[in-house]
Amino acid sequence: MIKRINSYLVTHHPLVWNIRLVWAVAGLAVLHLLFFIMGFMALDSIRQLTDYRYRNMENTAGVILFSMLSSLFFIICWLLYYFRHNPLKSIYPVNAFYLIKEFLLVVIICFMAVTFPLTYKLGSNQKIKALTDKNKYIEYANAHNLSFYFIPYEDKSSLFLPINNCDRQKKEEDLKKSSHSYEDDERMLSDIDNPEEILSGTQSYLNYCRNDIDDKRNLRSQYQNHAIAKRWMMNKNLDSIRLFLTQYHKIVENIGMVHIVNIDTLVNAFQNNPRYEVKRFYNYYPHYPEVNEYDYSNKNDLSNLLTRMENAHNTETIIYSGGLLFYVFATFILALFIISFRLTKLRSFVIALLSILLWGILTGMYFAFNKSADNHEYLFVFYFCLFGFLSIFMIYTQANKTLGAVFLNLFTWSLIYIIPLIYQTLLHNARRGHSYMEGEQQNPKAFNSYQFYKEYQDLSFVISFVFIILMVSFVIIPLAKKWQANPE
Repeated sequence: MIKRINSYLVTHHPLVWNIRLVWAVAGLAVLHLLFFIMGFMALDSIRQLTDYRYRNMENTAGVILFSMLSSLFFIICWLLYYFRHNPLKSIYPVNAFYLIKEFLLVVIICFMAVTFPLTYKLGSNQKIKALTDKNKYIEYANAHNLSFYFIPYEDKSSLFLPINNCDRQKKEEDLKKSSHSYEDDERMLSDIDNPEEILSGTQSYLNYCRNDIDDKRNLRSQYQNHAIAKRWMMNKNLDSIRLFLTQYHKIVENIGMVHIVNIDTLVNAFQNNPRYEVKRFYNYYPHYPEVNEYDYSNKNDLSNLLTRMENAHNTETIIYSGGLLFYVFATFILALFIISFRLTKLRSFVIALLSILLWGILTGMYFAFNKSADNHEYLFVFYFCLFGFLSIFMIYTQANKTLGAVFLNLFTWSLIYIIPLIYQTLLHNARRGHSYMEGEQQNPKAFNSYQFYKEYQDLSFVISFVFIILMVSFVIIPLAKKWQANPE
């Protein structure tokens, strides 16, 4: 059967056969299924999710090591077959479109080969969905967020200062949404009458304004929770506070966690307290030696549980929390090295690798002995331009075929960093141009630029990936074909 499939592919789809696409995808599908099952079987009960080690299960040492070994084993086996037949090096007539399709297929295979941790996470998310209910998650998370307004924790003491007041936070958010302008930011800061007072004022329950689980899609905002808590406090609805804390205590008990807090003590804190001043903070970790019978609320374990439930029930968060950009970046690094080896010869590839090591050592020495030098990033932009110029010059002038391939490889690999580097340079220059420490020398234009670059940092990587595909398709591949046609 395998022979018949290979025979059909050679005749009708030579590129698919040459790249071993069918067998590569089949093997990777089996490995991904294995990682999915591993992730699904890693959890036995919801109680395990309270352990911080289960918060990012796919990033544990065992999962990372096994996924790396699996990726390495697959890539080596695949490349042994893939590199057996190279039509370009065998002077077989292939057009540029054939090589572009080959590069894109290599990118797809590399992406599948490096994303085993994401599949593991998908498996664990499916198990969490099977163990939990989204409506329960919303109920538990809303109660957890609201509890912070009535149970002041030691590590949150600064959040009860006037500087964190909801009114001030809302005003700041509204101003930022309106224009992102430097002038609005200055006006907002000037509205603070007494900076010393808001930084060192009374720690009041009314000042707290924060969500521990910040899920804007499904949960109440911190402003809605603050409005509920403030209404109960100002109207002296102590029965409502008591009922809520009792229900919250039952939630924690149902999950199976230790939660030792005297509800009467919490409620009595609002009696005869006209300024709603926080007079006592509670421990949140059970192993403190000073913890007594009514002095411990287990918020951290519940936070771990709810964060993991949030990631599972909001599947789209895998794009951010799962580090998808990191895996795509790793994909293009691997694909560029593979395609550069495919397009040139082993000798020039090895020389280029040794050149990278030498260049790295020399550049590191330059930075070490020239610490006062600024704008180091421009040196790498110069390298990119230099490699591109030398590769084009040497290939088209037929000066030296080996050196031409070496510089072509260096130029190909430098595609990895050039767009993110340029973007970070623009971000760095904009940030340096609007420092608040410069008083009247502040630069409104630089501030607006900084806000723009900061907001679209992830977009720079997407642009980089598109740039790499376009450069390989319309610059690197034509240069490689021209290099192959040059005499030795």
